[in-house]
Amino acid sequence: MVVQLLPGDVVQERLIGLDSATYQAAHTALAMVPVGEAVQAGLRHQAELAGQQLAALDAELRRCRAGAAATTADYERMRQAARVALARPLRPPLLLDSHFYQGTLTGALTAVLLKLFVFH
Repeated sequence: MVVQLLPGDVVQERLIGLDSATYQAAHTALAMVPVGEAVQAGLRHQAELAGQQLAALDAELRRCRAGAAATTADYERMRQAARVALARPLRPPLLLDSHFYQGTLTGALTAVLLKLFVFH
């Protein structure tokens, strides 16, 4: 059995039980090791980038949840304030207030007195 070596290969031992196809497959596999390591390094780098993106998204999710909780708390406070405001009786309009009529009468009386005594 004759094994065909690739150009430039040097064999220092006997190749008993090894055929050309097995030898070339092993040689190709050994040649692919650096390529496989480069692919693994690329995959590790992509996994690291994905981990960083996941951490950034997790931080953003936490910030959004905190904002939602603050908004919910504000909504509850406004709802309580509205409930309290609606429970209070309504104030009478300004025109029905007794102080308004007293002030108007006093102003009119003052104007009449000033007209009678000062301007005549």
